[in-house]
Amino acid sequence: MDILTPFLQAALPLVDRGFHVFPLIPKSKRPVRMAGDMDHFDAATTEPEQLRMWSEQVPDANVGLSPDEIFCFLETDDEADLKAACAAIPAGAWDTTRVSARENRCYYIFRQTSRTRRAGNMTVTRKGKENLFEFKQHRVYCTGPGSIHPMTGKPYVAAWRNISAMPDVLLNRLCELYGAPEPGNRTVMSGETKHQTDLLDRFLATYEVATTGDWFNKGEQWYRPIECPWASEHENANAGTSTCVVYTEGGGYGFDCKHRCSTKGWKEFRAELVRRFPNLRFSFVGDAALGDGPAVTLSRSADLSPDDFEPEETTTRPVYPDQVWKGTPYGDFADYCAAGNFIPKRFFSEALRSVVGAVVGCQLSTDYQGVNPRAYTVLIGPPGSGKGTAITAARQFVECEFDSQRRSSERPLLWDDAHDPLNWCWPSRYIGAHVVSPASAPGLIQATKPRKLEKGESRSPLEVWKPLPRFITIQEEIGGLFANFANENSGRGLETAILELYDRDSFTTTATNERSAKSGRLLYSVLGGIPKTEWDNIFARSSSVGSGLFSRLNIIGTENERTVAGLPEYDFGEMQRVFLPRITALERTPTRILLSPDGRQLLNEWFARLSEKMKAADLPAARLNIHALRVALHLAWLRGHANILESDVDAGIKVADFQAKMREFYRPAEGETREAQWENRIMKTMCQKRSLPYRELQRLVTASRAGTAVWERAIAGLKRDERIAVVDEVTKSGQKRKTVKLLKRKD
Repeated sequence: MDILTPFLQAALPLVDRGFHVFPLIPKSKRPVRMAGDMDHFDAATTEPEQLRMWSEQVPDANVGLSPDEIFCFLETDDEADLKAACAAIPAGAWDTTRVSARENRCYYIFRQTSRTRRAGNMTVTRKGKENLFEFKQHRVYCTGPGSIHPMTGKPYVAAWRNISAMPDVLLNRLCELYGAPEPGNRTVMSGETKHQTDLLDRFLATYEVATTGDWFNKGEQWYRPIECPWASEHENANAGTSTCVVYTEGGGYGFDCKHRCSTKGWKEFRAELVRRFPNLRFSFVGDAALGDGPAVTLSRSADLSPDDFEPEETTTRPVYPDQVWKGTPYGDFADYCAAGNFIPKRFFSEALRSVVGAVVGCQLSTDYQGVNPRAYTVLIGPPGSGKGTAITAARQFVECEFDSQRRSSERPLLWDDAHDPLNWCWPSRYIGAHVVSPASAPGLIQATKPRKLEKGESRSPLEVWKPLPRFITIQEEIGGLFANFANENSGRGLETAILELYDRDSFTTTATNERSAKSGRLLYSVLGGIPKTEWDNIFARSSSVGSGLFSRLNIIGTENERTVAGLPEYDFGEMQRVFLPRITALERTPTRILLSPDGRQLLNEWFARLSEKMKAADLPAARLNIHALRVALHLAWLRGHANILESDVDAGIKVADFQAKMREFYRPAEGETREAQWENRIMKTMCQKRSLPYRELQRLVTASRAGTAVWERAIAGLKRDERIAVVDEVTKSGQKRKTVKLLKRKD
């Protein structure tokens, strides 16, 4: 009979009850340092083998309980004070499991609900005491029953009861206590503080620093939780309120991190961001986008006053929620590929999601119409920003053989004519995708046909046609595919076919004088890159948004122009051995993951709010719900969930919210004439910047492509319509320049 170590004696019963656990230092509340890049939240597990490995390494370890999609914790340093503050709450609200190691200090375990997840983590501290309560549900752990308290030397003891969902009446009271102003702890900012914190938010967005919480107050200091740029140096990578930017009323800005890099201050923080984005310059005074300082007006048109101009402000590109993929193969792939270069992680994670979605096809599905694992992903960025690198890396990941997991007689998971240009046929498997670049709908139909047999030739058993072929267009410069749409003879049919194939598996070509209408069945995906200037050129026509293509695109962008001297070859061996068998398993066992009731409720509530918001901004909300559920489907599969849980939907919503903002940022300019197209491009940029030096505006919209005559007519037309004004100004250095300013609309 095995002798259980103290760690296993405490951990195994908790795992049997469904808790994810990890080791803490013996007689301590601090986690044991994990190997590699993994932190204790990601390492938390229910696997007995992993627990036994930890037991061999640290047999006397305490046990940490990690919140997940099932449990949340309400911890207090003064139980009597907390219950007094909740005196109006029925006593039955506390009828759940309670864990304690010291008198009057304990925590309660509740089951997660959609309302608790939306409430987020909360901490309330009373003056002269420790925490009145701390509500823990995201990357904040508790010390588990059976562990030894570091001060008393006594074990944590659980009074086990049926773990119930937190009653709404208790959650409402906690939210009231959390939001109530305390002495020296205000919740309302002064006008100047609001101005300064808005500047800090714009600063963070400019340098792509992700925020992890709202502004909160401690006396005269206001804190904004962020993802630390030195996360790799942390002893633990908790992205909660441990890392913040700070504004001190009447003072200045600060940086506060409670991990290893705590000695770094605001100066080091800002210098690090400038180093990462050498082509960006942010000033906290004047034009925040250009850093030129406040402009001094030399002269204006006689009929204009300062009130005629729109206030100067900058719209920065939205920040992608990279954290949604953390701990999944997509996140690990992005972390590995983005290390040592300036390519955004989102390029890699979304490129791999798109390729894998094409490969698995209908073998991964759910119960919602239009929701499948496929995507039309477009990476937008300047030359050298890493679009091609990310696309190639994702392609190589699934093309390569991996540890003899694939029989030599089979095709790879992703292939094109280069693999076997003379003898291509559809492979004998239900997964995999063929790379094609169609120029017309008939061309797409032709691509689905197997090769013709020579006279007297019989088909090989490996050349079995499967019902739904899977195609993907992969191009580092995807502009050619979209440019085909403008061809009246063949392109409109191709555009219609691709639109239909976004959420269906069949399409019909249009009939012409030369041919009759034809139909086809296939699963189609897109992965490509495009510079922003080319994006604007291709979509500068009246049908770009109205056709529905815009709402189907998964838009991932960057403005980064930094590059490194060279990139080493990627070695995906270990990641492939771990992940690719999960893909090939879908061939034998198709996976259908249904949407849970809580996930459906969260999706419906979010989409109702978003639709109103998008309508007010005159932007399409169409298919953002589909974008959210497609991400959630991938996450549920990657996380091994039996259903698409509320946590999966919540992560999908984060990505869809990002897409909603990207629609505003990258919305194509529309127009019929060349002058109208350039007017729209100019206005799109001006609506974002409000005020720009004339030459800077020319650079941002690549005016050289318009030609001098078209450019001048476009500027003259906007001035005539009183949409912009061109004024003479003097910079702080005394130099004269022309500046374009956005005028307020008369209506």
